[in-house]
Amino acid sequence: MSDSMGVFHMNADKPNTAGKSKSDPPSSASTTPTPASSQPSASSPSSAQSDPAVAIAAIEAIKRLALRATGDTTEAIAAIEALGASSPNAKSAAVEAITSLGQSTGKANGGGVRPKRAICLAGGGPAAGLHIGVLEGLKERGITFDDENSVWALSCIGAWVGIVYNQAKKGEGLSAINKFFRDVFRDDESFRSFPTNTIFSPDWFGYLDALQDFVCRPESYRNAFVPRKMMESLLYSLSLLADRKNWKTNFSEGDFNRWTLNHVLAVHPAARFLTALIFKSKINGRTKLYYPDSKFLRDINFESLKETGKPYIFHNAWNLTRQELQLFSNRNPPTHHRYKRITPASLCACSALPLIEQTVEIEGDIYCEGALVDTVNFEELIEDHPDLDEIWISRIVDASQILPPKNILDSTANLCELFAATVGEDDVKLFKYHVKDAILKTTGRKWTGTIIEIQVERNINFEWSHTNLENGCHKGREAVDKAYTRYKEKIGGKQEGELLIIEPTPAEKAARKKARRDRFIAVEQLRPWLHADREY
Repeated sequence: MSDSMGVFHMNADKPNTAGKSKSDPPSSASTTPTPASSQPSASSPSSAQSDPAVAIAAIEAIKRLALRATGDTTEAIAAIEALGASSPNAKSAAVEAITSLGQSTGKANGGGVRPKRAICLAGGGPAAGLHIGVLEGLKERGITFDDENSVWALSCIGAWVGIVYNQAKKGEGLSAINKFFRDVFRDDESFRSFPTNTIFSPDWFGYLDALQDFVCRPESYRNAFVPRKMMESLLYSLSLLADRKNWKTNFSEGDFNRWTLNHVLAVHPAARFLTALIFKSKINGRTKLYYPDSKFLRDINFESLKETGKPYIFHNAWNLTRQELQLFSNRNPPTHHRYKRITPASLCACSALPLIEQTVEIEGDIYCEGALVDTVNFEELIEDHPDLDEIWISRIVDASQILPPKNILDSTANLCELFAATVGEDDVKLFKYHVKDAILKTTGRKWTGTIIEIQVERNINFEWSHTNLENGCHKGREAVDKAYTRYKEKIGGKQEGELLIIEPTPAEKAARKKARRDRFIAVEQLRPWLHADREY
């Protein structure tokens, strides 16, 4: 059925439909359905009138086409619903629905249909406001991803944005994500002296369980006392004190710090025990996100993602047990059934950044974040959905956002985001490079749609504060304005069978990079006199 519908897509390189069975619905090489008078199957003896299975298949095909039409398809949808009972007039009702749909699409955009679009939301933690601003800006310009033909490819914080958006009632997605992330980010006054978000909570009961397990194991004490090492360190320390030359010339600050590490702390039984407790107990992350019964997760309506009419949504997570990338979706893709379903556990797993968050167990396997392996699963995106016309990419972290750290908070953010930025940038580059020549396994042809990359905003930080969230939303809308301008300039000239990549030019990228660098230098020079500058 997907092959028969492919002829209505804007994307020219579609699967070969030669040799279709008689049960396939009528199709045409044009972008609008053929009028009833020219439908060969209208007079065919093997029509939907005499074959209920064919009628049902035709219903589904017409529904998918109706969803993509840019005109008013109310009457066509009503006719299709009437066909559901497989009445004796099923054949004529189907023809009338197709004819009505063809007339409605002919009135809009010169007979065109709504492109099948995908939105890719990558990881970036505290830069989530950029994703929200991007979705707001695109919707203002009529670019939406709300029908069942749309695709959401997600990872890390992008998965939270996409899932919270799509679990909301129709038309309430943007307000849902704004409210959700307003609660996740901390108000500025609180953030100044408590610089974390509201959901990375300590695992107190887990800590107590790990403590009990550690102190009850004999091996925890077996190596706490190391008499030989203690004696060696004592003799070494006495030799240093005995030679006065070491006091000033041969005992620098670095030498002193290493002495305390290796000859005081490393041999002290209490220090050894506590260090082992911190680093070798069964706690594998600073914080824990996945609490199945928490109100935070129960407030997200995961079941609504499975409702008819919802877009196709998928995200990734890295399976540490099996050493493979696992994809989770709200329903099976058209080509196979390999993916698991999206659940609260899978959503938490996809953002379980090593060290920062504890891993998540799903069906006996251990998972962590997948964005550091594959940004948004570009290969699966076009293999599972070769009929996509447009792919919009929102990548919210960039290496140029990483600035010299002023404190441990900045250093922790840099550790996480620098890896995410470089992996994401490389993945996008590789995707744009390979898609030019790649032959899809599902179709045996090249993909010839349009890729629109939304420029990463550099003037943003990695603080979980309301100010940063609001700034991200504002900058995301600005980025969309520029991306949409480029899109409108180039999409009209796209040739049939041509792969079109719409992205900032090298000159634009260089200008933005220079502006960012100049701004940073100016701020650093003026910082001592900027009394209004809030130090978080």
